[in-house]
Amino acid sequence: MCSPPVNPLHLEGKHVYVTGGGGGLGLALMRLVVPLGPNVSFVTKDLVKAKGVVEELESLRMRTDQTIVAVSADLSDYEEARRAIQQAVEHQNGQAPDLTIIKPTPGPGVDSEKAMDGYYYVQAWTAQLCSQSLVKDKKPGTIVFISNLLSTISYAGYSPVAPARYAVKGLYDTLSSELEPHGIKVLLFQVSGQFGGGFDVEQNAKPEITRHLDRENGYVRLDEAVEAPKILNGIARGLDGRI
Repeated sequence: MCSPPVNPLHLEGKHVYVTGGGGGLGLALMRLVVPLGPNVSFVTKDLVKAKGVVEELESLRMRTDQTIVAVSADLSDYEEARRAIQQAVEHQNGQAPDLTIIKPTPGPGVDSEKAMDGYYYVQAWTAQLCSQSLVKDKKPGTIVFISNLLSTISYAGYSPVAPARYAVKGLYDTLSSELEPHGIKVLLFQVSGQFGGGFDVEQNAKPEITRHLDRENGYVRLDEAVEAPKILNGIARGLDGRI
């Protein structure tokens, strides 16, 4: 079970939108968020599995009228991302997301093209659409990018994926200033490794020199239940950075 965030997040009655919410870090974050009282929409590719996730999250609600909604979409495709946001807003009575948490969705055996889809476009399209929805409604909000140290530094073995991670950092830097006049806060959290099965897949594909450099740089297998409270505490403080 995840520990609640130390700093309070005032989310009661708000709309929280989470990508990659069917498991892993996305689910760990929602387990912490739901007891705080928001309506939650999450995106997953597996609606069968999502039924169990919805039931679990409903058992954690602060209020019985909180709405937990699962949407199926491939967020690397703009039209799919647009449809996902539209469905989520419709299910939440027209309420644009107040807090959007965007987790990348890399696949196994990632090459450069798949990395751009899974790391960059998944986050870029969702950020664009959520920010447009907030600006249209003239309401403040927060958009959170989840990345790792490869968005700041790279080394041997990461040429297929590092450019996509760097692109997310550039998008974050730009949107932070572009959206500030609209009252929209943009945050970037760079975790010091990879989660669960994704780490195992990466390890199997890496040359020995990369595994050695990972150890030197503290790039490790992460526990979602440990990292999720750190991210929520950062959101509550309005801070971002490496955790």
